[in-house]
Amino acid sequence: MGLKTYSVIMKVTNDCNMNCKYCFVEKSAPRNRIISLETVKRLFDELEIHSPSQSIQLIWHGGEPLLASLDFFQGVINLQKEYKKEYVNSIQTNGTLLTEEFARFFKENTFEIGVSLDGPKQLNDLVRVYRSGKSSFEKVVNNMMILKKLKIHFGLLSTLSKANVRNAREIYSFCKEYELPLKFSLLYFSGNARENLDLLSVTPDECAEFLLELAKIWMNDPSPIEIDNLEKFLGNVLVHGKYPLSCSALTNCHEGFLAIGPTGDIYPCCLFQGYEEYRYGNIHEISLAEIPNTIVWEKLDGRVDYINKVCSDCPIKEYCNGGCPFHAIAHYDKINKKDYFCKLYKKVIPTILEILMKKIRR
Repeated sequence: MGLKTYSVIMKVTNDCNMNCKYCFVEKSAPRNRIISLETVKRLFDELEIHSPSQSIQLIWHGGEPLLASLDFFQGVINLQKEYKKEYVNSIQTNGTLLTEEFARFFKENTFEIGVSLDGPKQLNDLVRVYRSGKSSFEKVVNNMMILKKLKIHFGLLSTLSKANVRNAREIYSFCKEYELPLKFSLLYFSGNARENLDLLSVTPDECAEFLLELAKIWMNDPSPIEIDNLEKFLGNVLVHGKYPLSCSALTNCHEGFLAIGPTGDIYPCCLFQGYEEYRYGNIHEISLAEIPNTIVWEKLDGRVDYINKVCSDCPIKEYCNGGCPFHAIAHYDKINKKDYFCKLYKKVIPTILEILMKKIRR
């Protein structure tokens, strides 16, 4: 199989105006850089020739991507108009730098927007703070109101850690109050998180208890909020795992995903940035067509073979496919391992399936 590339994580910068205790960006990742339009154009040139996908999702990420100017993002849109490919843009921001000008631009250019927030103030402030240690909560909520005023659909991305793993109902109630769609990310044991494990680390069992409580609240709510993780899981259940919408559940995630850093370095995913042994090369030096011939690609193909072998008898393999390869590397320093959260999937997936079937039979 070869490179399909339908999603690219665009690491605008690794710099940030905040200092979240669980930031996964490694200290070795390049700093004090904003990705140049020249680098973006070089990537688009390669995608135009070598990606068989007509529509490509670009996920603008950081650090904090809004550290780049509005002129930068306008330049990106102007570039996209030069190509036959269709580009679907989304951006993940900490929300502190959102302005009405940015918001109107994103609306006019149909950007999907995700705002990082870990629930109500007392939970969010345990981990998401400015470099001074000051709370970011009020600023983010005020800026979310700009999006709401302009009728821009957006969602929250919350990271599951020891700070909020026992607060499913509080988080759900917060999102319900503000009418906010919700998505959860599991903690990545890299970057700042590695230095704060005593404060942050959660076990697969703790995560399972949280997600099951959240699922029960959600399924019993007559007017539920959107919860991305649960909706995607249920959608995948309906097709028996054939079309997983979560990247971590894909059999060959490296075939469809790429990440590019601010200097033009290319990785299978933004999580690998700073791990030199998983760098494909630099977009200014290699073609995307060369990626399937790299040692990195060989390692990722090898993990697929490994998972197919060791998980062949697992009843939920079709729903998780061994999980995220980066979780394996971050926890075990080996790519040929199951996801650290394997036990979580084994506990949550059958239970949610059982809950779903009971509802269907009513």
